[in-house]
Amino acid sequence: MAKQRINRELIRRLESERAATIANGGAPKLRDIYDDQLTGFGLRMRPNGSTSFVYRWSSPAGQQKKALGRWPAMTVEEARAAVRAFTATTDHKADTPAARVAKHQKRVADAKHCAMPTVGQYLDGDYRTYWLGTTKSETPEQSLRNIRRDFPDLMSKRIDEVSRPMVKKWIEARIAAGHKPSGINRTLGALGGLFSHAVGHEIVTASPCARLRCKVDPEEDEHGRELTAGEEARLRAALDARETRIRAEAAARHDGRKLAEVPGEHHAYVDHVKPAIIVAINTGLRRSELLRARWTAVDWKAKTFTVEASTSKVKRSRVIPLNAEALATLKAWRDQTFRRFEFIFTNEIGEPLREVRDWDAVKQAAQIEGFRFMDCRHHMATRLINEGASPYHVQKILGHRDGRMTQRYLKARETKLAEALALLDRPRTTGIVDDSAQAA
Repeated sequence: MAKQRINRELIRRLESERAATIANGGAPKLRDIYDDQLTGFGLRMRPNGSTSFVYRWSSPAGQQKKALGRWPAMTVEEARAAVRAFTATTDHKADTPAARVAKHQKRVADAKHCAMPTVGQYLDGDYRTYWLGTTKSETPEQSLRNIRRDFPDLMSKRIDEVSRPMVKKWIEARIAAGHKPSGINRTLGALGGLFSHAVGHEIVTASPCARLRCKVDPEEDEHGRELTAGEEARLRAALDARETRIRAEAAARHDGRKLAEVPGEHHAYVDHVKPAIIVAINTGLRRSELLRARWTAVDWKAKTFTVEASTSKVKRSRVIPLNAEALATLKAWRDQTFRRFEFIFTNEIGEPLREVRDWDAVKQAAQIEGFRFMDCRHHMATRLINEGASPYHVQKILGHRDGRMTQRYLKARETKLAEALALLDRPRTTGIVDDSAQAA
């Protein structure tokens, strides 16, 4: 069997010889030529002119042959590289036991490498199934979309290719863009959850997000804001105006056929909007805690509200005392709805609400900007502190595990700080007795 250096010149010469044979009236024959340097690497030219690269080797089971590809779709250099890659994982008769073990390990690693999903594929596949089945989030699909939106450059990368330097570079870019450290950490935590799931299922060995966090300065990282006295007054006025407008519109549409219920004088509210907002600014409940609360959470005799662990962000129950306005609001809403459903705030078929309807419209009518529904919690807590409530009591009402969390939410007004320092201007009534006076 002929052995020559397989290269482009050889292929062109074989093609010329075949053309000359046909021109002389002869019939081309099958040509098999093997390389004189790379053992087993061969070239086959068929009578019809098609040329392909092959590899032949002796395996423990006998002689084997493998087609690599056709010329010119595969170049000679690519064919040689394919042979070297194939021999690195394929058992040969002449291999030592140690070499066969090493090749087996490489085959396993290569198979795992080929099956490795991209971050986007894992997000849409295994992690999505896990997330939708375990999360308590009211918007689980949106959480997954946020990961794809915040990390677009990672979606096409294999999940084992994402490294800590990549994540650090992303953090630096977010800081340069002006994002707050707390927001960066929250977004990074979502990606970290995906990689923690991958580590738990042995897809990757370690999470590139582990122990990567932005340092948060409690003095600079403000969570929401409180309403001024004027803003709160305008908010309440806007709620009352909305009630009046809806009653008037409903009465105008009513034509005696009772196509829709007209809120009567016996109804304290036209819908859930006003009672939900009033309860929120008097209790500091998170939106999920408020909208997923059941009537059984209210103890009318003890005047308390129990937050269930299943609705709490920290997965712990707590008891909140109800002030007069919150208690009166809940009683009026109870009498109006007759407790027809299990949940306090529901839609027409008894399902708990996900959002407080018309919240943005109410804010616009009250001319309030930069105030989210979750800031009702901040507003209540700040008012308590400014009115002299103990930070420890506020911590218990908010359900914070650590007092430092309460400090992040609460920020005393400058007027209160000035009032505190003004105490030094008062005459001292008690204190350390002068030593000279004692001696006298």
